[in-house]
Amino acid sequence: MDLRVSVPVGLLVLIIMSTGVTGQDPCSDYIVLNETSRNVQQVNDGSAKNCDREFNGEWYRFMGPAGNVMPTEAPPNWNRCGADAPMWMNGQHPTLADGEVSRQACAYWGGVTCRWQTTIQVRACSAGYFVYKLPAAPVCSLVYCGASDDNNECADDTDNCHDQATCTNTDGGFNCTCNDGYSGDGVTCTDNNECADDTDNCHDQATCTNTDGGFNCTCNDGYSGDGVTCTRACPVGYGEDYGFGKCLRVLKRPLTYSMAKTHCQARGGRIFQLDNAADVNRTKTILERVGTNLNRYVGMWVGLTDETTEGTFAWEDGTPLDSGDFSDWAPQPYNHNSKRRDCVQMKRKFNWQWVVRSCMRVKNLFVCEPN
Repeated sequence: MDLRVSVPVGLLVLIIMSTGVTGQDPCSDYIVLNETSRNVQQVNDGSAKNCDREFNGEWYRFMGPAGNVMPTEAPPNWNRCGADAPMWMNGQHPTLADGEVSRQACAYWGGVTCRWQTTIQVRACSAGYFVYKLPAAPVCSLVYCGASDDNNECADDTDNCHDQATCTNTDGGFNCTCNDGYSGDGVTCTDNNECADDTDNCHDQATCTNTDGGFNCTCNDGYSGDGVTCTRACPVGYGEDYGFGKCLRVLKRPLTYSMAKTHCQARGGRIFQLDNAADVNRTKTILERVGTNLNRYVGMWVGLTDETTEGTFAWEDGTPLDSGDFSDWAPQPYNHNSKRRDCVQMKRKFNWQWVVRSCMRVKNLFVCEPN
């Protein structure tokens, strides 16, 4: 609601909370009474002569220094609220279910608590405050008083916040805020599906499961952790993956391909094979980093041979080389195979490109991965 017009009437400041459209809900279409002098605790020496004679039966809400409600008991004496005769409401405030009700407004003067009177309309609003339909004061100097009577709707459980919202008491009302994991205006809150919205913090190797007001992360099979952090659960003897996403066992003692294969099999695995071009480049980077400590003739077995069918290379898991879209052969004549050359190594001498060598005689470094 826009704050559009400020209208001074004596010491009265009226803030129009209206769009100018008739027939609107008075709980959202009202005039604010917020001047300090209007509060029932403000006492004067008889010189204050404010008057609400200009009121015209519009809806008003008390706010700020003026208070948040009309007092429902007569003031201790007159000369209050910036006028001679302070006006108070003779009767209790309605509940939300009561709707709009009529009440008597009395003006206290000369020891008489209801020297003048008029009829006003009152309504409770769902946000925890009241609005008043106030006619012109019967005579001058009479002013409708405000008072600070903050009901704690949150503590009294009279708010309308959702079960999954937090109620915060305010001066003259309350605010509803949806709890974490929910969204809405606080009166209505719906569960956020963090998994579908991709706003969860689950690990790439974890499964996100939406719950009421949150989500759970569970590490996938083969991984362990709390779901936010997941590490591969490697068999005994296997560990660092060097960025390959696999459990690996690195052997720094060169062996022939046949001996390396036997070594890996004895530990429930096979010679590490390259699955894609990214693996090739990553392996080259690692080998280049440690290459200064290697003999220029030493390389690394890559789990690729044509031992089963001469001329047809396949990886250790049986996948044919030609089923992929990558290879990294060294220039001729070093990449040709023969009956005595069946196993592929990455060789430092050729910038770690692939070379076909003897499986039985040549010794290379190798890495095992579990089956």
